[in-house]
Amino acid sequence: MPEPISESRLGMAASAQPDARMRADEMLAAMLYPSGADLAELQQGGSHLDRLLAAQQADVNGLVAEFKQARKPLQHSRG
Repeated sequence: MPEPISESRLGMAASAQPDARMRADEMLAAMLYPSGADLAELQQGGSHLDRLLAAQQADVNGLVAEFKQARKPLQHSRG
């Protein structure tokens, strides 16, 4: 199973400050971090998903590898 989000990352994500990603002096995106309630809801959904995957005995690493393989052609075509 994937590792849970660390407390320090949750704290950063709960910050009210917008986050701007920059590359070559060009703003790519700006977003507000989710609220504490949003994060709690995401964690609850993640826990529910973990239980569903465990109940189905899903190979999470295999699913991730399959997803990455399926996305690979899309990433190269964006050039």
